[in-house]
This record gives sequence, structure tokens and C-alpha cells, in this order.
Amino acid sequence: MLLPQASASAAIDPPKVSKPRPAPPSAPVQIAPLPPAQFDNKLSIGGDDINAKKVETRMSVEVEVNGRGPYHFLVDSGATMTTIDRETAKAAGVEMSPRRDRLVRTGNGVIRVASGRAAELTVGEIARRDVPLEVADNDDLNVLGMNYLSSLSRWGVEGRWLVLVS
Repeated sequence: MLLPQASASAAIDPPKVSKPRPAPPSAPVQIAPLPPAQFDNKLSIGGDDINAKKVETRMSVEVEVNGRGPYHFLVDSGATMTTIDRETAKAAGVEMSPRRDRLVRTGNGVIRVASGRAAELTVGEIARRDVPLEVADNDDLNVLGMNYLSSLSRWGVEGRWLVLVS
């Protein structure tokens, strides 16, 4: 938008703007009451039964623990801590408490876990040292949690690819 150019000697007054004021109160709108609800017993739902197919949508990676493995881990951004099963922890030489003295809420309920620590956790070329873990008694419960993911400069899912940047 172009504005007319004023000469240097002519002063231009700014436009007068009034302060906003609240809108005047309006009369309540009259709405007719709705008729009572009625059931239609003639309505029927038909069709053929179908079998639903389970679609696997979980992201998983192969992880080396203390230079051993690789072990299959589910990537879970909803998990605060990386969790491994006791069998994997023993096979990988993970330091762990002999007692299951911590309670953890999972998607499947509350479980009792032991605390542990991996000297090294490696996904692809990305290694992290001295990683705290939770050790569960459940078989095949290896979860890569946020304590590993948040150590990365960037991570995310792009299409069908999990992108991890050290």
C-alpha cells in the first residue's frame, strides 16, 4: 500500500483511535425446547463379520549390551528407563541388584524390578556408557527408554525409519 508523501513542513496528525468498549448486553436468545428422545426399535445393523488383522507398528532395534548381543529392544518413548529382562542382563554381564526392590508402572500394570547398570549400551554406531537400567523378571522384555533416547542430540520416526543422531 502506498501512502501520500507529506512535505517536510507539513505535520501529519496520527489518526484518532478510540479505546475498545465492551459490547452492550444482549437479550437472551429464546430457544424452543427439544422433544423427548424416542427409541427406534426398527433400526437394525447388518453386515458380515470380519476378522481383524493385527498390524505390527512397534519400532524395535538391535542393541549390544556390554559388547554382547545384539539383543532385540522395543523403542518406547513412554518408558522413562531402559529395561531388560533378567536373562538378557545375566548374558550381557550387567551389574544388577539381587533384590527386586523397585515398583514400576508399565502399560501392562505395575511390576517389581531390580536396578542395574550397563557399562555400555550400543545402538548401531551410537554407544552410551554407564547406563542405568531396570531389570525385570519377564522374559523377552527389552525396552529402550527415554534415559537412552534423551542422551541423543536428535531422535524421531520418519515414515518407517527410526532416526537416531548422536
